[in-house]
Amino acid sequence: VPLLACVTCSCFGPLSEAKAMLPTAGCLKHALPPWPADAGRVPRATARSLEEAFGWQVQALERLALIFSAEDVEAMISRRHIVTSTACSGIGAPETANLFLECAARAWLEEHSADQQPPPPPIRFEAAFAIEWDRRCQEELLHLPSPPEHIFQDLADFLPGHLRRDCGLDNGQELPAERLRASIPFAKLRRSAWCVRHGRICPATRAMLHTAGTPCTDASTFGTRVRFGGKTAKYFYCWVAQRRQLQEPLVIHENVPQFGRTELEALLGDLYHVTLCLAEPSSFGWASRRPRQICCLILKSMMHSAEASGSSPATQRGVSLDIHMRHLFFRQSAFTWRSYLVADSTDLDDEVNSIVTARRRSKIPCRPLVGDDQAHTDWWDLLTESEQRFAQEYAREYPGQACDVNQNPSQRPMRTKRDGCLFTITKGVGKVWLPRERRWLACSELFTSMGFPILPQHVEAAAGAWCQFSKGRPRPVTRTVRSQRQACGNSMHVTVIGAFQTVMLLKFPFLGCACQSCGGKAQGAPVALSSRLWLPAPQLPPAAAGPRVRPLSSDMSAVPSSSTEAAPPRIFEAFDARRFALAVELRAQAAKRVRSQQPAKVGDNKRLAGERDRALPADAQSFSRSRSTAKKK
Repeated sequence: VPLLACVTCSCFGPLSEAKAMLPTAGCLKHALPPWPADAGRVPRATARSLEEAFGWQVQALERLALIFSAEDVEAMISRRHIVTSTACSGIGAPETANLFLECAARAWLEEHSADQQPPPPPIRFEAAFAIEWDRRCQEELLHLPSPPEHIFQDLADFLPGHLRRDCGLDNGQELPAERLRASIPFAKLRRSAWCVRHGRICPATRAMLHTAGTPCTDASTFGTRVRFGGKTAKYFYCWVAQRRQLQEPLVIHENVPQFGRTELEALLGDLYHVTLCLAEPSSFGWASRRPRQICCLILKSMMHSAEASGSSPATQRGVSLDIHMRHLFFRQSAFTWRSYLVADSTDLDDEVNSIVTARRRSKIPCRPLVGDDQAHTDWWDLLTESEQRFAQEYAREYPGQACDVNQNPSQRPMRTKRDGCLFTITKGVGKVWLPRERRWLACSELFTSMGFPILPQHVEAAAGAWCQFSKGRPRPVTRTVRSQRQACGNSMHVTVIGAFQTVMLLKFPFLGCACQSCGGKAQGAPVALSSRLWLPAPQLPPAAAGPRVRPLSSDMSAVPSSSTEAAPPRIFEAFDARRFALAVELRAQAAKRVRSQQPAKVGDNKRLAGERDRALPADAQSFSRSRSTAKKK
């Protein structure tokens, strides 16, 4: 009997009991309309080609229109402005998935709203900020169709000074993960950090939907397997502290299945309802394997406000995330991984040129190339001796299957199976060798397997949604073949994360609604007010409020808008050229003394520190002196 997890109370029960719990009357102010009794008779869809797989959002809206009325569907996907944010953003898979929904909603409204001229405006997305530490991924985020308003470098940039030193930053000594767990999640973070897009300190504003995929190396079976005792646990705790401070209404957390939900419930359970779902692309009509857990978090104060506005408790208990996910997005795949072979001559030439250039710079033993014409070079000769040996072992053990020749088949075999699905692409993916074609998968083919529309026919199947890797789009100067492979293996699958984002937004249509009936602004509301067009979250009731929970203020005017930047604090105005030059000189002298093993001259550090403090404003000088006193104690 399939078990379903309730999205509000996180209870598990059989499918029959979940259907019996559904309400008899729907309420658009809280959740989707009631699921019809005959909805289970809707057959499961099948993706017969790669083009149909890219049309997942269009097909989901068509199935939604078969189950619900056209008026309900129109209320869910029109006249809405959603402000989103991401952390550990990678190359922008959540933003690309949002573009899928926006383009599909526009196409559906144009087709089914023929009596309305012009048709109602579709749902729109605005990315408030993204947090990504990889420099090349930051460049890719800037080349998105709708890049985030702010791009921050690291989650640790929002930590106060003493916690940064506890994490091993700013010449500090890193504390064990157990001690960081007790201090970071409940700390008061900085509201602003350095933005690489604007080149200055910018604020991190509150969004309606936040999506994150925190580092998984410590929890993955391919990693250290130490879970929350590893080096990357501090970044998860920084992410938790930021969620407790901003308190977005909807939060989606993606990670490997070994991550679990225990730590999320322990650190965020007093503020959010946590629901765990296991998903992989093969369940969404793709010939790929990438098992992941998706934890959907809903702010409890928003649920309490929905109950106070007239929604019955049965409505909250009956809305199951798994029921909507199965009927709208679960599909079978009728094609195999060979449908991903879409690389053209330009893509193949880039692969050959990158390998030839790398071989000339390295000392890895390889077979010498025959001639200087790279276009006629045999790809087998481009493999190293170890890669050729692994490819031969794979051919003996698993004949005819694609394999990663950078992984030892006797220790960690990475190869396709007879079901026709591609194995999990990781950050350290090497050359996926194709025995029949005698070449490896190109970067464009790897991105295609992850749900990014590359070819024009894939963009057309997605109702016009494209990404920064689509054909004909400008590419950043920092993009290389190696960086693309690493970014692809570290990214989320666009279809999987997009399906969960869509269901979460459809379950709460009042978020971002700009119509008069929902209490929002008019259709032509300015963009500066877009982040306030949702129901303000009231304070938590006394029974649900914990000792460390800071209730949200109902005055949304105090929350800075995503498009109108708030003035940064005066303490950050001190980061001028003079102070930066003095700090660089101070560090350079310290490094020179360490190299030469010479003792420090008396008065050098005090003189430079005095000049630096005199370059600060009055309030910054007192702040610097207080920090120095605390450091001495």
